[in-house]
Amino acid sequence: MNSRFVAPLFTPAINRTKSLYSGRAVTLLLSAVGLFTLACNAKAMTLSWQDTSENEDGFKIYRIANNEKKFIAQVGPNITQYIDKDAPPGACYIVTAFNAAGESPSTSSACKTP
Repeated sequence: MNSRFVAPLFTPAINRTKSLYSGRAVTLLLSAVGLFTLACNAKAMTLSWQDTSENEDGFKIYRIANNEKKFIAQVGPNITQYIDKDAPPGACYIVTAFNAAGESPSTSSACKTP
């Protein structure tokens, strides 16, 4: 019998413990995974990721340029795409899910090639 192991494409960090926040129990988030670029031109960059959480309030997008991490946008729950219309050359991006318990670990980074 020929069997082979196939590794999963995405391996999200699992953290489903309850934490107390503002007097109510909130399930902590799974991280968004699989950040990649869909399109890139001289100015804009389209980012996409996989939503692995069931209880996010949304996602936060950060740009990393010149060794500085900067919050650039927030999108609602179940949104898995964002277009940065002013993406500088060499910029990298990470995405986190968030809810009342805080932010998830970030995705791996996706970068715009200069």
